[in-house]
Amino acid sequence: VQGNAIRIVVADKLPLDRRSLVSLLATQPDFEVVGEAESTERAAQLCATLKPAILLIALRIGSNGGRTPIIDIRAAAPLTPILAMAERGESWQLAIDRMRGATPALWRSLSIEQQRQFLRHLRVWWDVHRHRAAPEIAERAQALQRDGKLRVLAGEVVSAEKKGRRY
Repeated sequence: VQGNAIRIVVADKLPLDRRSLVSLLATQPDFEVVGEAESTERAAQLCATLKPAILLIALRIGSNGGRTPIIDIRAAAPLTPILAMAERGESWQLAIDRMRGATPALWRSLSIEQQRQFLRHLRVWWDVHRHRAAPEIAERAQALQRDGKLRVLAGEVVSAEKKGRRY
C-alpha cells in the first residue's frame, strides 16, 4: 500500500459482509483498510485512535440507547468522515438519500489527492447510483437484465455535430 492511500475503517456487525468489503477494498491500491469493527463502540474507538480518512459503516450496526451509530461516532471522532451503507434488501435509493446531507461535508473533508483518487476509482459508480430512476422503471430494467434482454455497457460521447435542427 502506498503512503498516500486513503485509510479506511470498516464497521459491520456481520463478519462475512465486513470481510467481503475489506477484501473488495484490498483490490484497490489507493485504499488501505486500517481497522475493522463489529460494533458502534469499536468503530468509534478505532476512529478516535487510528484517525482514518473515512469510516464505512453498515447502518444495521445499531447503537445503544436507540440512537443512530453516526451520533456515537461523531462524539468520539468528530472529524472522521462517515459513509453509511444500507442494509441488505434495503433499496440503494434510501441509502443515497441518507447520505445526501453528509455528501458535501464528506467531499470537503477529503484532501485534493483523495478527491482525485475518488474521481479516478468511483466517480462513474457514484454518478450512476446517486441519480434516481422511478422504481417501476428500475425494476423493469433489472428484469430485462436478468432475462438477458438488456445489457448495460459503458461508453462516452466522443463528438456531436448539429445537422439541421438535430444533433
